[in-house]
Amino acid sequence: MPIFYGVTPAEVRHQIGSYKEAFLSHKRKFGENVNKWKAALCHVANLNGWDNSKKDRGEGELTDEIVRKVIGNQKIEALCEKFDPQLLYYFANEEVERLSNQRYPERLPDLFNVKKLNELHLGHCHNLLDVQSIESLGNLRTLKLIEIPLLKRLPDSSNLKKLTELHLRYCCGLTEIKSFEGLENLMMLKLGELPLLERLPNLSNLKKLTQLDLRRCHNLVKIQGRLEALEDLCIKGCRSLDEVVDPAFEFQETKIFANT
Repeated sequence: MPIFYGVTPAEVRHQIGSYKEAFLSHKRKFGENVNKWKAALCHVANLNGWDNSKKDRGEGELTDEIVRKVIGNQKIEALCEKFDPQLLYYFANEEVERLSNQRYPERLPDLFNVKKLNELHLGHCHNLLDVQSIESLGNLRTLKLIEIPLLKRLPDSSNLKKLTELHLRYCCGLTEIKSFEGLENLMMLKLGELPLLERLPNLSNLKKLTQLDLRRCHNLVKIQGRLEALEDLCIKGCRSLDEVVDPAFEFQETKIFANT
């Protein structure tokens, strides 16, 4: 589904305006191949999409409209690329919509209308401060927050009762995780490269947790809670760690990966 941003469908369909000048140049370089490109643009311009050329609205408002009306409530993945121009990707039913030159805002957009969402990936969002709207995603099963340096704390997780995987890595500003309340179905918890995190909340309610990866959390000093289902524990690079889970817990069936 095309998004006509800063250009009209007619310009794309008939290759007029800046398109005309570009194709005259391309014709000299690429010859008959240009005709195939023209046909493809004509096809795209005839699709039902978003025409933002005549509407007085900003990029954020356009993004909100697309999120509300396009996303198929199955899967959404947002990636703000590390290098400019930043790109925002939305994956819905295996189809990709791409918004170019889109800088991710400081707050995650309202996700109230995508309640059926079951997988959310956010990565390299260097301006993002607040991901509170994740709290409304009660059907979420996988959550990945990768390299969001300004994120200081996780939102309330009590509504994320179906979550089975939580990945939180390279969030160098994260100082606090208040609770894992509500995450009784969590099976995989990967918290890596969180240099300011000193303590984790009690993990005893994570009854189904089988994998706990805490690599290179350099200032983490304590892991507390009884983890009866735990199979794999990685504490590589946790150089400040001096207490690991409930001392009554036995590691007989748990693989432990630590510094050698």
